[in-house]
This record gives sequence, structure tokens and C-alpha cells, in this order.
Amino acid sequence: RSHRLDLDLFLSGASPSRKTMSDALSLRSLLRKTDVTAPAIQQSAGAMMKHYDKSPAVAVTEWRNALHQARLDQHLPLLYVANETLQNSKRNRGNKFLEAFSPVLGQALAFICQ
Repeated sequence: RSHRLDLDLFLSGASPSRKTMSDALSLRSLLRKTDVTAPAIQQSAGAMMKHYDKSPAVAVTEWRNALHQARLDQHLPLLYVANETLQNSKRNRGNKFLEAFSPVLGQALAFICQ
């Protein structure tokens, strides 16, 4: 269980449901396996989109944690996952992921460029 996820949820005032936590664990596992292939990126972005209605902040927290724990060769694919998620969200659903990613994307890019 991610203590960082728990802290982020506590700070946001949200109380995670059992399903949300289970979905977060599944997303975490999938993000860790993401590689540079289009199917892997699309699958990870699709898993993130499942969090759109109830927990986009949880999905973004899992993405950020995966990025910080990833091997160097996974940084770019995880950035592609964020891009795919943002584009699909904006095109098909709305701004929730844009709002969730906005506080962490700049920091994530700086981390990748280090």
C-alpha cells in the first residue's frame, strides 16, 4: 500500500473506497509494466481513464509514483501515458484529468530532464 497515496487522499479530504484502492493497485501494477509500445501506452491510459469519474487524483498520484520509481527507459513511455490520458480526457470527457495533472506535470517534466 502506498503511504504517499494515503497522504494525498488525506490532504484532499477524500476517503478512498475499497474499490478505488483496488483499482489503484491494479493501475500501479500496469504502470510499472508500461513500455514504449503503443498498445502498452494505450492500455495504461485506458486504465487511468477508468478513474475519471470518481478518482482522477488517485490515478495521477499513482502515475507520479510510478514515474519516480521507474527505470530511465520507462520515463518517456509514462510521459506518453500522461499525454494520451490528457488528450482522451479532454476530447471525450472533460477537464478532470487536466485539473489533476496540472500541479504535478511540470515537476514530472523537470524530474525526467534531470
